[in-house]
Parts: sequence; structure tokens; C-alpha cells
Amino acid sequence: MHETQNTRPARPHVPLWKSWGLRILFALMVGIMGTYQWSQIFGGTADWTAWRGVGHTMLASLALVSLAGVFHPLKFLPVMLFEIAWKSLWLLAIALPAWLDQRPIPDILDLWSTVIGIPIMLAVVPWRYVWWLYFQQPVEPWRSAA
Repeated sequence: MHETQNTRPARPHVPLWKSWGLRILFALMVGIMGTYQWSQIFGGTADWTAWRGVGHTMLASLALVSLAGVFHPLKFLPVMLFEIAWKSLWLLAIALPAWLDQRPIPDILDLWSTVIGIPIMLAVVPWRYVWWLYFQQPVEPWRSAA
């Protein structure tokens, strides 16, 4: 066989424990976050501010989409990457400055429990696969071929 210049890097192997780790994290998102968020929504939204409503509905939707991640963990990696991104950004931009200034944040203890899983997420995500999928693959076409 003749090797061409257009060879793409081979898909990296994703260990089974990482796939199962993702499945478990997705299941926890569905079970814990979903149960809490949906109970908040069905419990009544009349006294919420617009931003509180945005937060609860966004997280409820995230829990709902995470259900598919239980069955297709690699296809739903963007959901997990989003989860890591928002939690990390909250820690760096909101919690850390408040902690350094010794300023209290209302309900910060409740929020700490939501970000505690970041180290587990970072360990379970198959980063070589993420790199291969999003940075080593050709960019999708911007327009159809003439």
C-alpha cells in the first residue's frame, strides 16, 4: 500500500475505566443535579429573579442532556467539558477573589459542593482523545464545495 500525505493521526485508545468514569459522572449529573434542579422548577418559580430562573433551567437542561452521556460518553464529551469550564471559571473568577478578600458569598457552601468534583472530572476525561478529536481532525468545511 502506498501511504499518502493526507494520513490522519489514529484515534487514541480510551481506557474502559475512563468511559465508565464518564458514565458514572453523567449518571450523577442526571440523578443529583437533575433531581435538585427539576424539583426547584416544579416547586414554583414565581419569586425567582430572571437570572435565578436562567441558572436553574440551564442546569436542569444540562442534567437532561447528560442522560445521553450515560449511554454515549465519548459523543457527549462537550457536555463534560462545559461542566469543567463553568465550574473552573466560577472558582477562579467568583470564589477565589471572594475568599482572598475574605468576602462572604451567599450560599457559597452549597456551591462548593457542586465544584468539588472537578478533580475527578479532570482525571476521567480522556484528554488525548479530546486533543485528537478537536485539534488534530480537519476543520469542517465553512461552505459547500463548488
